[in-house]
Amino acid sequence: MAEELLSEIGSEEFRVDSVRAWLSRPEGEVLYARSESDLGADGADLIVILSRHSGVPGSPVITTHVSGNFGQAPYGGEPETLSTACPPFMKAFLRVVADSALEIGF
Repeated sequence: MAEELLSEIGSEEFRVDSVRAWLSRPEGEVLYARSESDLGADGADLIVILSRHSGVPGSPVITTHVSGNFGQAPYGGEPETLSTACPPFMKAFLRVVADSALEIGF
């Protein structure tokens, strides 16, 4: 999805309402970061991670959620630990992406 978004917005830097965002493509299949420094995002106000999710078998899904684990952490991370949410950005992001969803295959 990152490649499709990059193609659509034409730049790695973009805005969602008044928030300036930067699209980054970390290396590897799994991302595990304990701090902003691990992502090269020191001093960032907001960090957005794009990941692939599926809904009905074979159907892509555009969603937004806070990373972390409500309970145990069978797939990694810290148990019973969630990141801080930014609901206004999450809502604005979904609106912006929804406007381009059909064009990028969602």
